[in-house]
Amino acid sequence: MRRRRDVAGGGSVVRDDVRPERLLDDARRGNAHARGELLELYRTYLRLVARSLISSALRVKLEPSDLVQETFLKAHRDFTQFAGQKRARTGGLAAADPGA
Repeated sequence: MRRRRDVAGGGSVVRDDVRPERLLDDARRGNAHARGELLELYRTYLRLVARSLISSALRVKLEPSDLVQETFLKAHRDFTQFAGQKRARTGGLAAADPGA
């Protein structure tokens, strides 16, 4: 097994040998651990997107990390409905919301 590394700014730990395609295949077969790892690969990116979408006035009440966490919860809940065919949208972090 390859060593693990810290993802800059996110504190998430992923293995160097993890490939999103493999995780997606495993997640589609019902592997909850693979689904979680797949989402973790995108946590830092989604946090940056959320930060850019939330106005500074609203950021007082809503942290970007909270929005990412809510998105991850929706992604876990609705993962079986996600076909993965369309390009992910980032408006409102719809990237992980298959119903958007």
